[in-house]
Amino acid sequence: MICAGLIDEPQILVLNHLLKFLKKEGSVIPTNAEIILELAYDNYSHFGYKLPYLHFEDERHRSDPVTESRLFAKVDFSKINRLQLSKEVGLKAIKTGNINAIRISTRTELLKGLVLGECEAYCPVLVIPIEEFEVKAGESKKLSLSYEMGGGMLTIHHKIS
Repeated sequence: MICAGLIDEPQILVLNHLLKFLKKEGSVIPTNAEIILELAYDNYSHFGYKLPYLHFEDERHRSDPVTESRLFAKVDFSKINRLQLSKEVGLKAIKTGNINAIRISTRTELLKGLVLGECEAYCPVLVIPIEEFEVKAGESKKLSLSYEMGGGMLTIHHKIS
């Protein structure tokens, strides 16, 4: 299993250990993962109730991206990786609107050229509620995000400026 952003599953811990035993001619499948960030609006309407909680998107409930997508990290599974990810990313609004969520999605390259995006059954988009604010089209915001890969949702920290 691969969780959005590699946050909740222990892939990196396991692979960091297993790489010590990989033969020189060996390879790791999947090869890498790209973690993508957006700021979005979510109505948090679930079964008639407004519930702003951290959740994975499904076909019944999708958030609406308000900013462009940006690469947060590219994790190469064939190398030893640090568990802590921390980075500031600039995100430009593609339309005027309200923002109340961070969207984290992951593209996984299984083999060279064979890439899986998110879907309900594999690595769905993670939506993290944040305090709501308004942006104008073309306006830029900086998102500082940090978490421990495999450390779980409680390791997520963010700041928007």
